[in-house]
Amino acid sequence: MIRKLTVITTLLAVFFLAACQNEPEITNETEVQEDENKQSSAQQDMNEVESSPFSYGAGVKGGQYGITLQTAYSNFNEIEESNYPYMVTAVVDVKNVTQDKELNPGTIAFTLSSKNQDASYQGVLPENVNPSDLTLEPDENISLQVVFEVESIEEDFIVTASIFNEQEMEAQWKLEGLNTFQ
Repeated sequence: MIRKLTVITTLLAVFFLAACQNEPEITNETEVQEDENKQSSAQQDMNEVESSPFSYGAGVKGGQYGITLQTAYSNFNEIEESNYPYMVTAVVDVKNVTQDKELNPGTIAFTLSSKNQDASYQGVLPENVNPSDLTLEPDENISLQVVFEVESIEEDFIVTASIFNEQEMEAQWKLEGLNTFQ
């Protein structure tokens, strides 16, 4: 009999503790609205983080490509026939994430922009520093150097990768630590 009482008491204590650990029920409409506002605010904050420019090493995957900006650096422009005194080089890794088709990452448009300067520059893939054959088989990847000729080095430079037939894939990275040569 004492054993049965001990078992029953233990079970009641366990059930009571379990009930106390559950979140309290929201009983009035004001509390329901406050809870929904907190959840939507948290979701909005997460969306802002996802849409803000990424840092070095962050990758973005679309339907055809996975793109990661590894690093970027700036130099004096060594191209004699150029009108711009500086160049920014972005080193990106591009992966073909399709299962069954060859892709050419030369079709990815890279743009460097600055809000302070209200300017944007188109990136090029120089043949002397990139592989001559840019064709990627499924699951194959390649490292590319994208060069931008620029008027000045800005602290707010952002590199954007755009793919013609993937509107949802427009990844952006903030460039940091570029030499300013001043």
